[in-house]
Amino acid sequence: MTQNKPPDQTKHGGEAAIKRIQHDQPFDGLALAEQAAVMDEYEADGRAAMVERQALRLETAARLFWNAICKAFQDDDIAAVDKYIARYGWLAGKSLSAWEYVRKEAASAPGVNAVDVLNVIRGDTDDETE
Repeated sequence: MTQNKPPDQTKHGGEAAIKRIQHDQPFDGLALAEQAAVMDEYEADGRAAMVERQALRLETAARLFWNAICKAFQDDDIAAVDKYIARYGWLAGKSLSAWEYVRKEAASAPGVNAVDVLNVIRGDTDDETE
């Protein structure tokens, strides 16, 4: 009887994916499977939703590292502060960039104005296919 083991988290496929990108080669293995999942998500949710989800994830991770920094200061653990602050800085910067992109996406999205809504309610549309 075989026992189900959790996947080996050290075999994440990220380094292999980077090498394939650097050499302009198609993905294989784990990267190919993950690319298929990304494509499915993109088709189901769209780009804007994916960007927003990434912004949320980056912000969440940044806040977790900020909490770790505060705790390290309370514990007077300067080595831990040094360790966590680099991660926090990178995540905070990327999170701000992602939120800026989300803002731009929202601002450029076509909106519905009151005149259009009233025209639909009254049955006044530009659709001449009737």
